[in-house]
Amino acid sequence: MRALPTYLYPPLSTYAIFQTSPKNLTQPHLLHLILTMSIRKLTVEDFEPAVKCITACFESDEVDRYLSHCDGRTEAEARKLDEEIFGYIIYAHLMNGLVITIGDFEGIACWMPPGKNMDDWWTILRSGMWRVNFKFGAEGRARYFNEFLPLLNETKARILGPERDQNSWYLVYLGTLPTARGKGYSRKLVEYVTAMADADFLYCYLESSAFENRAIYERFGFTYKDTIHLKRSEEPIPLEIMVREPNPIIPERALRKPAIKADSPKLQVQHVEDMVEQRSMATAAKI
Repeated sequence: MRALPTYLYPPLSTYAIFQTSPKNLTQPHLLHLILTMSIRKLTVEDFEPAVKCITACFESDEVDRYLSHCDGRTEAEARKLDEEIFGYIIYAHLMNGLVITIGDFEGIACWMPPGKNMDDWWTILRSGMWRVNFKFGAEGRARYFNEFLPLLNETKARILGPERDQNSWYLVYLGTLPTARGKGYSRKLVEYVTAMADADFLYCYLESSAFENRAIYERFGFTYKDTIHLKRSEEPIPLEIMVREPNPIIPERALRKPAIKADSPKLQVQHVEDMVEQRSMATAAKI
């Protein structure tokens, strides 16, 4: 569902909405609150705003500029190329992956689920990815097809291994608009999928093009594994590889014994026996 245009209602903060009497809340305000506080899975109907969002999020990204700002292109020409390439990528993920957003298209994430990719011929044809070859100049084509894509594919297979490479969640793109940063949107866009990955005991994988993002991803459970470089420019462009292991969380209260004040020696003995049994089970599990 698309977010309502902002001109349909006066802006209200979430705090202000909750402090307002229900009888004074209009339907657009309530709908806006729901839309801006929850993750939404996008469909082909959301294609255009999704492309605009991701293009704006990665406008100053070093890897993005490495691929589009070559072959003598002007800034305007490079930005147009960015939109076209991101358009193919978004459509491919809408077809074969998962595209989610938050707020009024203030953040976006493209995930590729286990067993899926953008490389099959049907996805390439329907998404228009085949046109990318004709959009690049000679240098851009060499960077994208001869260096960028092979390096990413080889590194992912090397880091995860053949089995996990095909059976993991791949965070291909994650971005938030500059005006929406600091609101926790990135965490929600990541944890929407990591919760599913934990439930299925699956790994998550990503490449990060900014060193300062490492600390952010570490808070989401990712661990740094390696750094690779794109080398067809004067200054090599680094990409950090990070992996998140599945983390099935068992609530602490589910493992905790209820607090019982033993009024009789019998209850005290039973409590001690329970503790011994738990330790025995833990030792057996380690063995």
